[in-house]
Amino acid sequence: MSHFIVRKTQRTDRKIMENIKILGITAITDIAGAGQKCTAVAIEYNVKIDTNKLKTQDFTVTGRTVTNIYANNEAAHSFEKMNDCGCFVILELDSSNELGNTREMVGRGPHGKSVFHKAVVEVVQKNDIFSTLGTVCPGSEQSFISDKTVDSLADRFRECSFDIPGTDKKLNYQLFIPQNYSSTKKYPLVLFIHDAGACADEPIGPLAQGNGAVIWSTKVEQEKHECFIVAPCYPTTCANDDFEVTPEAEYTVELVKEIMNIYPIDPERIYGTGQSMGCMMLCEINIRYPELFAACLLVAGQWNPDTMSVCKNKNFWIIVSQGDAKAFPIMGACVNSMESAGGKVTRGSFSAKATDEELKLIIEKLDSDKNNIHFTWFEENSLIPEGTESHPGLHHVLTWARAYNITALHDWIFRQVL
Repeated sequence: MSHFIVRKTQRTDRKIMENIKILGITAITDIAGAGQKCTAVAIEYNVKIDTNKLKTQDFTVTGRTVTNIYANNEAAHSFEKMNDCGCFVILELDSSNELGNTREMVGRGPHGKSVFHKAVVEVVQKNDIFSTLGTVCPGSEQSFISDKTVDSLADRFRECSFDIPGTDKKLNYQLFIPQNYSSTKKYPLVLFIHDAGACADEPIGPLAQGNGAVIWSTKVEQEKHECFIVAPCYPTTCANDDFEVTPEAEYTVELVKEIMNIYPIDPERIYGTGQSMGCMMLCEINIRYPELFAACLLVAGQWNPDTMSVCKNKNFWIIVSQGDAKAFPIMGACVNSMESAGGKVTRGSFSAKATDEELKLIIEKLDSDKNNIHFTWFEENSLIPEGTESHPGLHHVLTWARAYNITALHDWIFRQVL
């Protein structure tokens, strides 16, 4: 905590006030398809700050660009909460800067890991700012380091650990419990399984890697589809391109059963979703436990076409990229295998650049035949940003960054019941 003494001035329109203080600096993070990033800073003062007199050039944030500034009555960057008499000054930051990422890749290949860290920002208030009473907090060259972080989505989850029955092992996981949870009501459960690139020792990994877990916890989604969410954290790769899974596949099923024992989960509305490695693990779990999931949203993955035929009656919505060198052809072969065994299949494609409303119409049309298996793909290079060179790996990782934002797929999965 630091103390500021307002400098005396010849101006008669400025009041003098001693001990105007910065009480704390909060780094604000958000999670989108590309992962968790520090997108704003909240600076708390012991007086209410006048929004109308704030300018983006009043502050600097090391390595970042301040894109917007305003006062607020809490440490949150939301125009819905913006207040012209708040004690918090909110600095919104450029979101494209890699310095904002909270994830760092360590190593390459199947044994690579991610390291997730808390966001830290360094702030300087270089110009005078004004309270609503007209008092002045003078600028200086003194820098302040953030002492806490907030994330509007990740903070809604509980960090938990599950003791694997019959072993000395534990499985860390993140759990979301509906805000208005009642023990007398039955709830759906969404299981999210992350990709191999998000394997980490930090339990925050399944949340910070992208929005495959947190998207179901948003206010909009919970108002439509109130549900529990469980997102296990795997330290190492647990499903590979040789169609092999580690014991974590069984541990994950045991975790779901444990959640069902503790909370009032509807056994007819358990849903699975996962990307890449997570998609592959879900395929194997469906083969072993055909009565576990009411439906699965399978993203950017593939499995063994020779064994997937037993899933012919499952409710699957599969989404890949046409440019994904593995997922597109191999998952296509899996779909052919399930269809040959009697599964009812609908195939279709759409542009990743389509609006949510356009995708809603396309998905409703694809689902109109009521087939249980839907195999869909993002067309050609529609996932690739303009000016970016296309390659299969980019198609792969951008699939889930886009797919989990398609609200019509959320609606589809919750319509399914065992």
